[in-house]
Amino acid sequence: TLPLVALLGWNTVHVIGAACPTTHQTACGTCPSIISDKFSVDAKMQVVGHRSMKCAEQGLASLMSAGCPEGSCYTMVELDIPFSFSSCASNQSEACTAWKWLHCAFPDDSSSGAVMHSYFFVGGSFEGNGFAFAEKDVAGLLKSAGADVVAGDLCAKKFPQAASVATGLWQKGASKGIVLFGWDGCPCTAIAKSRFAAASLCFEQLTWQNPSSELMDYLQCREGDPTHHSFVYIRDAAGFWKFRGSGFAFDAGAMSDKALEALAQEGSVARSCQSEFSMNIYGETLSECRAASADSNGSWMWDGKCTESGGGVHQICMSQLPADFSVTTGQGPWSKDRANQRHCVCIGAWSLYMTREADPAWTTSSAWPFCDAVPMSALTAQYIANWKEWNGIPARIAVGATKILEKCLMHRNGPGSPVPSEAGACRLLKAFQVLQQAEGAALSTVNTSKLESDHSLNCKDVASAVPESTAPMAAGSTGGSGGGSMESMVKPQTAMVGGSGASDPSMRSTTASKSAPMSAWFVSPIMVNFVLAAWLIMLCTLFEDSNCAAHTPA
Repeated sequence: TLPLVALLGWNTVHVIGAACPTTHQTACGTCPSIISDKFSVDAKMQVVGHRSMKCAEQGLASLMSAGCPEGSCYTMVELDIPFSFSSCASNQSEACTAWKWLHCAFPDDSSSGAVMHSYFFVGGSFEGNGFAFAEKDVAGLLKSAGADVVAGDLCAKKFPQAASVATGLWQKGASKGIVLFGWDGCPCTAIAKSRFAAASLCFEQLTWQNPSSELMDYLQCREGDPTHHSFVYIRDAAGFWKFRGSGFAFDAGAMSDKALEALAQEGSVARSCQSEFSMNIYGETLSECRAASADSNGSWMWDGKCTESGGGVHQICMSQLPADFSVTTGQGPWSKDRANQRHCVCIGAWSLYMTREADPAWTTSSAWPFCDAVPMSALTAQYIANWKEWNGIPARIAVGATKILEKCLMHRNGPGSPVPSEAGACRLLKAFQVLQQAEGAALSTVNTSKLESDHSLNCKDVASAVPESTAPMAAGSTGGSGGGSMESMVKPQTAMVGGSGASDPSMRSTTASKSAPMSAWFVSPIMVNFVLAAWLIMLCTLFEDSNCAAHTPA
């Protein structure tokens, strides 16, 4: 027997024993039972769709950020639908039948021309797919519907340890005015670092290697967007930390210098901080590797410097790239087209080339770095692993790092160029000694005292230029090269409450100091290699993330 249906216009359709979402479309028929058996027109907040798809994840994250947990605040009707809507064209499964009905009933469910996999309803009314819903005033919609939201930061309750770490860094960054969190595998993190360094803006940072970091989960939850892999916070005029976007938002093409300066002034951001990315291995201002402004093929960052902190870690500026460099390091023959030109190469590629230069079984060309353009970061503990291998091919840190030391003690830019100043040479030696301390046995045979004597240097009164935060951690710590476990990254503090841009006192800066500290603080784990970077690009392509960008190999 067919159920009794009251046909009073589709916006008032009710099926005895069931309920369908409200729609103004009149040609779609009754919704399938897979929806109606679980959907309630009286519910304050409901979601229908595939929870694992990006659109659903973003919408659900916005609910969590607004204090609306699943169960007590919203319910979800889950559909195991395929990735592409076209796959359901001739598929009569329950899930596909439901999806086709939803698309008919709510045709404005697309994004970038593709039918999305989630449908968000507030008080029974359709408010868009997950992407569109997240862009709305979610807290306002929930309040107007009388949804049972929870006070406080649900994300901090879900990720208490990560929330404590984040709170600690916000407190530590109070004197600087900018805090950056980021996954090393995303170009967005390097973009933000490079932009702030180029503008001489001081910032605290915490980055991670693990693409499944709980800290990233917490920040994605807190900001209501699971597509972000970096998070930039700049204080507002009242001294409260405010989320300003991912690192991509700070790309030179996305934000003008004028706009960045306005944010810096609003947040009373400190200036002229020295970091391992703003100075070269002599402890002097880092030079561009790019020799000609029209040359855009040297694997440098947007400002012409070798400061890539993730991906392949292009940090060694070659004075005149050997034609055989790429083939000798297990790549394609691309270096033939860059022969005898400046080029930023990866730490691992340089180390492997030097390893094979020292191996009689290999024939290599003369190779020299442009030392003025090699950042101090290349000799810090966070990149130890990069000196030891390149794309899975073992390299010898004792050769690669030592060759940088020896060559840059002799010449700034290869044979015929000036020698470094005594102070610069001493700072290079001291940076290498810090690296020795971090690495241990592999570099223990290098006698820096003899090198000091051989080059007629007196380094007794020359201070190290390596920022304190890049010094090695005590033995036994975990969490990445030069970094401890999450608990030891920063002292745990009371977790904050409130969402993005919250005015809760715990989000307010504890100091209004505008003085510029002598050095920026960095805690960076080992940067991911090209395999992980390629994995990121694959994921971003799969989920149509237009912000993903690949870097050229070297």
